[in-house]
Amino acid sequence: MAGPGAGPWAQGVVDWTSHEPLEVGAGNLFKTFPGRRCILVAHKGRLVYERYPPTALPSEQIELDSAAKTVSALLLGVLVTQGKLDIDRPLAQYKVKPAAYWGEHQEYWPLITARHLMTHTSGLGKGPPGVTFEYNSGEHIQHLSALIRVLTSERYSSPVDWAEDQFAKPLGLQGLFAHDGLDGDISIGGGQLMSCSQLARIGQLMINWGRWPLSAAPTWPLDWLPWATNRTEVFQLVSKEYIREMTRPSFPQVVSTYGMLLWINHAVGPDDTSCCMCTCGACFGVPDPPIFGINEEAWFATGYLTRYLIMLPERETFVVSLGMDLTGSTPCSVSWSWFSITYDDSFGAFLHYLVIEAALPFPASTTTLTSTTFTRTQTSTSLTSTTYTSTSGTTTTVGTTAAAADGWPWDWLWPTTTTAGWWPWDFQERSFAISSPFDPWIRTVD
Repeated sequence: MAGPGAGPWAQGVVDWTSHEPLEVGAGNLFKTFPGRRCILVAHKGRLVYERYPPTALPSEQIELDSAAKTVSALLLGVLVTQGKLDIDRPLAQYKVKPAAYWGEHQEYWPLITARHLMTHTSGLGKGPPGVTFEYNSGEHIQHLSALIRVLTSERYSSPVDWAEDQFAKPLGLQGLFAHDGLDGDISIGGGQLMSCSQLARIGQLMINWGRWPLSAAPTWPLDWLPWATNRTEVFQLVSKEYIREMTRPSFPQVVSTYGMLLWINHAVGPDDTSCCMCTCGACFGVPDPPIFGINEEAWFATGYLTRYLIMLPERETFVVSLGMDLTGSTPCSVSWSWFSITYDDSFGAFLHYLVIEAALPFPASTTTLTSTTFTRTQTSTSLTSTTYTSTSGTTTTVGTTAAAADGWPWDWLWPTTTTAGWWPWDFQERSFAISSPFDPWIRTVD
């Protein structure tokens, strides 16, 4: 069973077709996101790549904001797995009292379930649940902590005490909820502090479909021995069925790109909506999901200003990238007569995905369809000009002063107006060499 148990992570070798694109691609992520504090990649239960700037330590913890919402969903999953919770049973039937506005005379409260709260379809008291999607991190979603309190009060003095014992301890994440600051309640909307390697445990639990080792496997290469794999006991911390529920839309006619406190990317279904990732509290529509520009299953725990846990279950791979950076796209821009700003965390996630796509081949049994094919046309001068052809036939030439032509995703690439041979495409070439002022700020942990 993949994962470190409650102990340290095992370091692994990269059994990919080439390590160079991962090194170069991760290096370019540090250029594009200069506020990065860490980037980590895990494959089949081992850390295969880990980078920090010299001003950061591997133990540094960063506030995750909404990326920690996925942790909250997993806490509810533990209760479901233990047989204590039915997420489709109204909270009122568990004797949870309303502590927010649920309509005049609290008329909608008797209908609200944990599923409604975890999918942001509760209606927030403005209408019946299951009808509209409205992202929430405040007092409405916080009812889930009250639910945990009701279900665990016989043995534990607070939801935090229960979560530390039943969730954080077996994962090796002691103290995960120590800074929630809500008098024993859990901050369901996120905000917990974690390091890159700590958040990686959440990613591995998801990739494992809820299974977790009781003890770490023998250090590589000893666990390649035929008898070594029998030394690791595993248990089902969260049921596989619940992980499936987390990672698919509960109300696809309302929002097809959100599971349970988790953004999801999937092949387009006939009933899918076109609602993309929420940014700045508003949901901007982009035609034809998948919204991240890829066509494979992917799960995204995303926090404000590009804090990511990006999971690719078919590749048994995930990426943790923490820091604070602004990334933007044209569809998610807001303009005034004197000022404009663009903010789109889903586009930043797409750039991270490109790194993995270049470095790790898709499993042979499945097929991936990316939005772009890449063709180098000329490198005749020190200033590289590169042409890219999208699936729609749009051609874009990028140079130091060239602007992207119309047609997604090229008109999203706002840095191309100032960047020669912008990195998501240039690192596809094995001959690309990193050369920038940011290079000394990047170190690799082997």
